[in-house]
Amino acid sequence: MRHLKLLLVSLCVGALSQALAADPPPPSPPAVPAAPVSSAPPTASTAAASAAKPQDATAATSLEAQTKRLKSLGYKPEVHNGVTLFCRNEQKIGTRFETKNCSNGDDIERAAREAKDAMQKGQMQNPLRSQ
Repeated sequence: MRHLKLLLVSLCVGALSQALAADPPPPSPPAVPAAPVSSAPPTASTAAASAAKPQDATAATSLEAQTKRLKSLGYKPEVHNGVTLFCRNEQKIGTRFETKNCSNGDDIERAAREAKDAMQKGQMQNPLRSQ
């Protein structure tokens, strides 16, 4: 009986420690270096090129962040016809065969966000009640 109580207490402590463990904070995005200052006045072509550089840097940073998030979900980036798609192998229910599912990163994140919103909405409509 004493061993049973000890086993039960240790199982509860283990379960609570996993439930109360906090996820590590997400890493901060890397700093974008400042563009060097030139003494010559900017011309129309250099002004257009300098205006395009921050947008390209922002797009590259957001693509790297998106790639990192999707890799943590099990997706692998692959290039098909010059377009980066994120793919992963999934088993269909009722079979052991895997199928390869590929999609655009924005579509995957949108579907995940919609699923999360639907789950939260369902929980708000049907909260668990203790009686």
